Amino acid sequence: MDFLDFLIKSKKNTYASSKITDKLNKDGSKELIFEENEYKYVDRYFGYNPFSGLEVVFRQDEYIWSMSYYGRIKSNEVSEKEVYSFLKQALLNVNENFPLRGPSVFKKEDLSKTYHSGFFKDADMSKISKDALKRGKTQVGTLGQGNHFIDVLEVSKIFSKEVSKQFGLLKGQLVIML
Repeated sequence: MDFLDFLIKSKKNTYASSKITDKLNKDGSKELIFEENEYKYVDRYFGYNPFSGLEVVFRQDEYIWSMSYYGRIKSNEVSEKEVYSFLKQALLNVNENFPLRGPSVFKKEDLSKTYHSGFFKDADMSKISKDALKRGKTQVGTLGQGNHFIDVLEVSKIFSKEVSKQFGLLKGQLVIML
């Protein structure tokens, strides 16, 4: 089994699955673990609304990949239970094209999840305040509401040839991390 297949299977068999229960840790975090062959996936998260967490994959007990996440529900028009149920269903549809958080588009009844590739085609520039435009003139960009970052890095060491190949990473390559 390769890394990407394992990652997809992990997501479908942990948070999105009704078969697994969270392990409650002393610090209040919850943890989901999925293991198969030489791989181990751990998803450790805090909170419910808002929530944040970290997913980590190990191969033969060596760390090879991680992703952190954060989210909150800002609407009172739909219950938290409905939102989390919907997100679990979206995660059950995770695929190779969008292996991190489910498919690019997922709809059920009046709820939808859409991946926007960092932009919204119907965005209205007239809604941006003068202060934001002024501030933006001297910045390369603004990321989210202060909880995002951008970093330009050089790949100095390959820890897993399999993972680096799947992500197209080469030693000495410059990459942008968001």
